[in-house]
Amino acid sequence: MEDLRFFFRNLFFKCLDSIRYRRQGSIKLRDLLEAAEIPEASLEPDVLALLDHPVKLVSFIKKRMVPDCLAFGLYREKLEYMKQAKRLGAFACVVKEKFDIGIPCIVVPDPLLTYGKMCAKYRELFPDIGVTAVTGSIGKTSVKNMISTVYREQFRTLTEPLNENEPHIVGFSVQHLSKRIDQWVQEVAESVPGTTKTISLMMKPNVVIITELDRSHIGRLGSMDTIFDEVCNLADSLAEDGIVVVHKNAFNALDRLEGKKIVFVSESDDSADYYARDIEVREDGLHYTIVDGGSAVPVHLKNIFARHNVLNSLYAYAAGRHAGLSPQTIACGLGKYKTTGFRNNVYKSQEGDTIYADCFNAVGRSIRSALDAASAIPIAENAKRIAILGDVQELGDEAAAEHLSILKDVNQANIDRLLLIGDQFHAAAKDFPFRQDLAVSYPDSIDEIVRTLKPSLSQGNLYLFKASHSGHLDQCIKKLWPRMFEEKDREERRMKRHWKLQMLIP
Repeated sequence: MEDLRFFFRNLFFKCLDSIRYRRQGSIKLRDLLEAAEIPEASLEPDVLALLDHPVKLVSFIKKRMVPDCLAFGLYREKLEYMKQAKRLGAFACVVKEKFDIGIPCIVVPDPLLTYGKMCAKYRELFPDIGVTAVTGSIGKTSVKNMISTVYREQFRTLTEPLNENEPHIVGFSVQHLSKRIDQWVQEVAESVPGTTKTISLMMKPNVVIITELDRSHIGRLGSMDTIFDEVCNLADSLAEDGIVVVHKNAFNALDRLEGKKIVFVSESDDSADYYARDIEVREDGLHYTIVDGGSAVPVHLKNIFARHNVLNSLYAYAAGRHAGLSPQTIACGLGKYKTTGFRNNVYKSQEGDTIYADCFNAVGRSIRSALDAASAIPIAENAKRIAILGDVQELGDEAAAEHLSILKDVNQANIDRLLLIGDQFHAAAKDFPFRQDLAVSYPDSIDEIVRTLKPSLSQGNLYLFKASHSGHLDQCIKKLWPRMFEEKDREERRMKRHWKLQMLIP
């Protein structure tokens, strides 16, 4: 059975390769080594013999490897992993140290940087494609999806539909650009030092969006200074006429963007290039006006209640204006934007329950915004607002103080019942003076949450689920309303297939 799967996998990629060759033409190993500034004098004889070998893909993720690909050993540079790369069809590998695995090894001091330089060669084939890169701590995926929705009003747009934002996805997308694409929108993680600089080299973006920054990655990056450095590095290879879009009131590292054209956005500050006014939360979503110079542009985000989405839409507005779209076209695109999956989404069950699902990422500010949104959504007179909150991850030494700060805001929010899951929240809640009318419980597992909430279903209550993805509250939602979310899972799979087909069609 394993051999049969391997046969059909290779057959599929042979079909894909023939499409890519019609689209891009063949790139040889010699071309990529030149792009990566690797001199021929440093190469072993077995590599020199392959200089004119066509490269069908450069990849460092096993599931992305295809016959005649160039495999990279980056995060899992182990003998067994490289042997698997050979079995999947790699004709050579790029590594820090040589392996005896039966295929030539190209030894370099920094495989990730080499990967970036080689992927940049593919980007050079399509200089006319507009590229928008989105990074930051809060709202990357929402901003990316908003921009894509706006661009699609006028442009053929490529975007990864979920939230994959690591170098291998960026490199995979770069290698599948084509003349049928006008705009490419990509979110970028700032989780590993040096990553964004390499991704900037691959993408050569025309627009860099830096969303609000928070301590959510401080556990990995160590300090806010490092976080600022990482997000600003994404603008290193910015196009000459490119822009960097930042929050007027919350970005404190403009010195790191010296020489770049900065566009400011704000929910309220009228000194920003684009700002919002008259923000209202109504039963059908957010209504507000974007001020663009002397123009006032009315916007309606349907079925979206969290006010931080106003700022997200301003990032998208700035990107759209730089791409040449009219204010009215952008407002029309924003009106068509829909949240996906368990990110800022409001669902209504057949039994009358309201589910506010925002459990993919969590930082202090997004939790506060979700609590405000849940308070504004109308419910029946006798119904309850129930918040289920999970730990905020990657806070490092600041975890205890941040969770305590969140609990202070929760205590003042318009909710009737609170369920806290996770060691950090449990520790912060110990001896915390919750108000007397707030019922608080401390489940230890997803199954316990399900058992606790089941008796309250079908009573018109509102349930706010807010946590990082690692909290697995999405599994809790699926167990409580299984029929409802089978269709949502199918929709997510459909979006993923559509993204792959975008890269297959010449």
